[in-house]
Amino acid sequence: MCGSIHSSPSRSGLSAFAGRSTLRPVAVALTGFLLITGVAGCGAKGDPPEIVQARKLLQLNKPKTALESLSKTTTAQGYWLKAICLERMEQLDDARGQIEKALELDPSNSEYRGFLLRLKLYKADMKAVDEILTLREENRASAALALFSFYAHVARSVHLKVTNHESDSRVEGGRAMQALNSAITLGAEIPEFQREILSLAIKSQMIDNADLVSGKLLEAAPDDPGINHDRLTILTALNQFDAALPVAEHLYNLKKRNEETASLFASVLERSTATPDHDRMFDVLIADHPKQYGLVVKRAIYLARSRRFKEGLKDLDAALAAQTDPDGRRLFIDSIMTIALESGEVEICEERLAEYRKEIKDPLVIAYFEGRIRYLQKDYVGALQRLGQVIEGQKDAVGTQRHLALEAMQWTRRIMADREASAVLDAAAREIRVRAGLESADEPAVAEVPEAKVSRKPD
Repeated sequence: MCGSIHSSPSRSGLSAFAGRSTLRPVAVALTGFLLITGVAGCGAKGDPPEIVQARKLLQLNKPKTALESLSKTTTAQGYWLKAICLERMEQLDDARGQIEKALELDPSNSEYRGFLLRLKLYKADMKAVDEILTLREENRASAALALFSFYAHVARSVHLKVTNHESDSRVEGGRAMQALNSAITLGAEIPEFQREILSLAIKSQMIDNADLVSGKLLEAAPDDPGINHDRLTILTALNQFDAALPVAEHLYNLKKRNEETASLFASVLERSTATPDHDRMFDVLIADHPKQYGLVVKRAIYLARSRRFKEGLKDLDAALAAQTDPDGRRLFIDSIMTIALESGEVEICEERLAEYRKEIKDPLVIAYFEGRIRYLQKDYVGALQRLGQVIEGQKDAVGTQRHLALEAMQWTRRIMADREASAVLDAAAREIRVRAGLESADEPAVAEVPEAKVSRKPD
């Protein structure tokens, strides 16, 4: 009977939660979910035109316009939808007044009662949790109450966690996911609910379910930017980049080909299958935004993924030549070195590092690139030495300042796992032991003994 779109309840509506030490995390958790959603009503066929219109407007996240369309409505459904509009506009006290009018006209409506209880939940009334869950048990076929019970379980889970009941909190969290899954299953009957369900499914990493919901929403509102954005998020999470491209292109056009959606479009193209059509899409994006250099980097990565390293490097070289800002130049130099290393061409890597060494300046960054080049040259000992310098140099760094050391550690592990590298490193270690007098040069190297398979006979 209700539904929602991306919107936020009033922060002040959660102020009572925030005012209590054990309930503050409950408010934070609910805000995390509710900031991306609101509540919208729905109904049966044959509803008055103003009701149908208001629901559609709420689904498109236009609560103010929806409220205006309901100005002459005095039915229970009308008050219900007015309450939803006001809740979404962060006028929670007025929303409560409207839902109470709806209940005066239809006092037995469990979903109206559930909505009122959710407003109470915003006011830190934890009794509302039990009441919502009771309503849910009494109305198992209600998608609206399934959704309300999701929030109730989240509130209880967080409350249990902050009061040191970790095990019970996890159980309650599982129940929240079950409630959300029920809302998704029942959601086909209430299209106005689907936007809220979709947002929650994405946030809760229920991507397969979100995929089903977003497909239906897109059929209902193919030109809604928010729905297209959600669809794009889901398809990329599923690694379906080719399928995501038409959505990304449509969203780019819906948003008047702005810079933000250009970057989003390019991010999808970057991971798509290389084809002449996709090449042309990148050409159009870069022509539309010639000074948005991040698009050039994304295209270079796209070209590198299809082993067209020289084309990608040529693009980056041209962009670098036009770049005067030091930070911008560092971005391009880093991208050029990364793609050169991915190419596996030692000569290209050495030439580029020699060209940019003075501009890079940071000795740890230079050591990192040298370590990667030594690995390509199969100088495994030298590679580990250079990467070790990076790790040692950033041993006291924290957070993002330690990113280079983390990269160096990943490559160190990769080198150690390399069979050929392992044999070379073992030989180098043996030579050191011989020189130190810890082992005789005439002594044969210990061969690796494969693990024997022992069959146990009964006694």
